[in-house]
Amino acid sequence: MPLPNYIPCIVGGEESNNRKSFIVQYFNQGCSNFDILGFLLLHHNIQISLSTLKRDLVALGLSRRHLATAENPNEIRQLIEEELAGSGVNLGYRKIWKIIQSKGIPAKRQTVMEILREVDPEGVQARKKKRLRRRIYSVPGPDHLWHIDGYDKLKPYGFSIHGCIDGFSRRLIWLEVCPSNKNPRVIAKFFIDAAKQLRGIPLRIRCDDGTENSIIEPIQVALRSADDDEFSGEGSFLIGTSPANQRIECFWSQFNKERPMWWRIFF
Repeated sequence: MPLPNYIPCIVGGEESNNRKSFIVQYFNQGCSNFDILGFLLLHHNIQISLSTLKRDLVALGLSRRHLATAENPNEIRQLIEEELAGSGVNLGYRKIWKIIQSKGIPAKRQTVMEILREVDPEGVQARKKKRLRRRIYSVPGPDHLWHIDGYDKLKPYGFSIHGCIDGFSRRLIWLEVCPSNKNPRVIAKFFIDAAKQLRGIPLRIRCDDGTENSIIEPIQVALRSADDDEFSGEGSFLIGTSPANQRIECFWSQFNKERPMWWRIFF
């Protein structure tokens, strides 16, 4: 990455002749055709048409009809029950479906939802009652704004967590467990490692006014100081209250309802 100029975060850089391996990967994760096209362009800089994607799917023998017939409800039910018996007791059907997909097991999201309603009806109703009307959040595109913050709910047990999320795509840039999420050198290392891995930095970063951000701020400002857009230099780092740091606070709220809550009860 030719720092300090801003470059959108594009993972990889593979040639289009490798696209079929990515298509297989995203298809097996249950992505739609339009999602696959978007991921190919966003993460691999591969741009193809919908008709080309359909031809590739046929050539690879990938069919969602066949995928549906290949699913095993008993196996899916067993995996769901295993998650509910452990730290996944508070997970919704979308998260459980992604876990099943990550294990390479064919399953439709509708099937997972129906089985979860059968095995955990009380949990499904409880999650429905806690739904909130969210405030409108708008960001122009990927890597325009990263939100960073620490999670302290497990800190009394020796687990400090720090995270960063892209405001547009909700992609986790990093989610790390560390001895302390208040050490500015630790937070700065997370940022530098992410910039190296993604080969880019965001237009802006938003965080609260904590001492743990005292090193990451001058790094971001220095890297963006040579640019000439409206958010360059000091405008590339935003400091505000925690409630105003909406995207990461929303993530922590959902995160707390899932696995950490189980661990807090366990400890």
